[in-house]
Amino acid sequence: MNWRRLRGLLLAATVCSASCYAEEIADLRGQVERMQRCQICGQKQLQKGLALALCRPPVRQLIDDVAQVCKREDVCLDQKIATLVGDADPTHLGRFVAMMSGQTHSVLYFTPKDTLIDGLEGLYLQRLKRTLAPQPPWLDTTKFLVVSNLPQPPLGVISSSKLSTQDPQVARAERRGLQIIEKLLDLTFPGGQKLRREQVLHWVYSFSLKKNETLNTDDNPPVGSSLSQSVWVIRIDCATPVDQTELSSCDDCQIPPTLRPL
Repeated sequence: MNWRRLRGLLLAATVCSASCYAEEIADLRGQVERMQRCQICGQKQLQKGLALALCRPPVRQLIDDVAQVCKREDVCLDQKIATLVGDADPTHLGRFVAMMSGQTHSVLYFTPKDTLIDGLEGLYLQRLKRTLAPQPPWLDTTKFLVVSNLPQPPLGVISSSKLSTQDPQVARAERRGLQIIEKLLDLTFPGGQKLRREQVLHWVYSFSLKKNETLNTDDNPPVGSSLSQSVWVIRIDCATPVDQTELSSCDDCQIPPTLRPL
């Protein structure tokens, strides 16, 4: 066998080998890509499950309902919050404090001159940092709800559908909330984690204690303040994430019926 013929046979064998393995390589690549897609799908499904477990149904309903009526990204001034709280509250009494007391939260208070009361050795800000800490880790569905309370309107006064920042009481309540939001965004956690503005919801909403409703010990107002001067920061793990896109490729990640446990 001469050298030219041998070289031709080697070249033919190489071409044959490449073409023979090309399909197998393409199939393996497809399997790897599918595994990666299914891993993302699994993470999304797990987060959805955690979100359902970490919020009571009334809280989840309230957050979703308010998101539908409040289109502003910076602050919600809609008077419908009070109605929606009543709808979500199983007692239909609008017991906001009772609904939210089961969530991880901190309550901060201001003086009548809108100066933040920090307590001994920064007690209130220490509680605030513990509320924000990513333990458990923040999810795509995690938001921090900042609720600026304000005094109840006088009896007999008919409120419009939206609060107005032209009202001095509303403007002051909004500024109190903004002071707290600024502090939230300044906090740094292990690994350099910082809260992003889009993770914060801000409501200006007037609420008071209803019948048989009480504050937790840590939530009671200090001397020189009142509930109407409070700003509540509440961790909500069941908010609608910013990216709601569903992967159409998740359909092929279902467990075949023959492999499902009985």
